[in-house]
Amino acid sequence: MFQNRMMKLREPVGKTFSIAFTGDVCPKSPESRERTIHHAEELAADVKPFLASADLKIMQWETALTETDTPIDKSGPNLKCPPECLNFGRALGIDVMLLANNHVGDFGPDAVLETIFHIENAGFRHAGAGKNLEDARKTLFLERNGFGIAIVNFAENEFGTAGPDKPGVAPMHPFANIRQIREAKKNADIVIAAIHGGHEYYAYPSPRMVELYREYAAAGADIVWGCHTHCCAGCEIFGNVPIVYSPGNFYFPYPVPHPKCWNTGYLSKFFCDEKGIYALELLPYKFDTNAITPLNPGEEKLFFEYYEKISAPIRNPDLLQRCFEAWCTRSGISYLSCLNREKVENWPPDWTRQEIVKSWLPCRNLFTCEAHSDMLKQTLRLVEERRIGEAGKLLPEILALQDPPWM
Repeated sequence: MFQNRMMKLREPVGKTFSIAFTGDVCPKSPESRERTIHHAEELAADVKPFLASADLKIMQWETALTETDTPIDKSGPNLKCPPECLNFGRALGIDVMLLANNHVGDFGPDAVLETIFHIENAGFRHAGAGKNLEDARKTLFLERNGFGIAIVNFAENEFGTAGPDKPGVAPMHPFANIRQIREAKKNADIVIAAIHGGHEYYAYPSPRMVELYREYAAAGADIVWGCHTHCCAGCEIFGNVPIVYSPGNFYFPYPVPHPKCWNTGYLSKFFCDEKGIYALELLPYKFDTNAITPLNPGEEKLFFEYYEKISAPIRNPDLLQRCFEAWCTRSGISYLSCLNREKVENWPPDWTRQEIVKSWLPCRNLFTCEAHSDMLKQTLRLVEERRIGEAGKLLPEILALQDPPWM
């Protein structure tokens, strides 16, 4: 599939240019904040040449930029960092920040506007967040080497999404997303659909994700690029369109122990010409608080063997379905615990009480976030069909992907 980091789809035609992407960035810990603010050049030195050779450099920025202490009620952590952490993007020469994700809105609508202000003030373009829903959904148009480029950026519906009069991030809405991609294609040579979503720590996309991302490609996207899962997921070529399902974290040091997959990922570079994408290059790496380091030759060889392994089920619908069912027997059963609530004697409860509202937010997230809902529905089908035991037989093999020895 890949030879010396490259996958060549065809020979280039006419003038060319390249686009590079990083995965999730969130300098959450005090040490990582210090690193991005005062030692960004050193932190990025080993991966900078790969990015510097691209004509357009795009970073997934997964945290609010604010000093305010106004966390929203949600399930999951509220993430923020000082605006000075954007020195990391400057050190890498980043052009565009992708903001549609489940953390930019963690400190409320005003902090979303503050984040956008700091992004713009630092000289970056951005997509995926805005002062209201219409603004957040705007397509970002750019020009490189005589090519018009359009970036459409949206996220699954967790927390912090924009409303008609509320600042926030652009939400996934398949029909609206497809219309937007089609419109963008009328005005651009290359259309990028950048999506934040998927199943955390799971090395495969769900069958629903594969079907949906292929529809984005069919609608006119030349690149479909996903992130969010905190682990590497594979890719496919659908028609002539590369679909990357997740590159893993780029720089996201976290004080809580995680599987080894948390600290690995790959940079992706797409080579474009007047007909679309003609090649794809990956640079696998690992990171800790102090440095992002490309894999050595031996590790890289093992990575691409691993990458082929996590890409293969995407081409096999039956296997992909069985893998997802196996994953549901673990994570899906865990999700069901949110519904296993103690009996409330007086129903409905007092929805004006903050503690009551907060206690129901994990349940809310199961139904509104596409990936969570996807898993909940599949798990309940397995329960109905009494197939939990059978479906779980593949689970040990899938869990082993979180901690392969070479990591």
